[in-house]
Amino acid sequence: MRIKLLAGGLAFPLLAMAASAGAVPGGRLGVLPAGRYECALPGSAAGRAIEVQPDWGFEIIRSSSYLQREERGTYLLLGDVLTFTSGPLAGRRLIFDDNRLLRDMVDSGPDKGSLGRLRCARVPGSEF
Repeated sequence: MRIKLLAGGLAFPLLAMAASAGAVPGGRLGVLPAGRYECALPGSAAGRAIEVQPDWGFEIIRSSSYLQREERGTYLLLGDVLTFTSGPLAGRRLIFDDNRLLRDMVDSGPDKGSLGRLRCARVPGSEF
């Protein structure tokens, strides 16, 4: 009898925990649209409008996986923050800006946490 009461008494807290499982600190869990993403730095008025950065370009292949130069990795998208968790870009972070471009995040120094100059966007027509 005591076991039934204990089990019944645990039902509410377990249900409450299950209901809050969808809330993730840092934002909603997501995935990026499949396709190739090209990254660039702003150029200058005297030269090119952008300077493509091939060391940053990547391709989203499925779920939370990406390819960069034939090497595979994984990423985590929480809210607007994209963190590469394994593979060639492991440890790098990007954040969506107001224009829905991915921007690099400054990870150290006096500007830590601010947006860097690098911008990444999905290449139109590259989805598969």
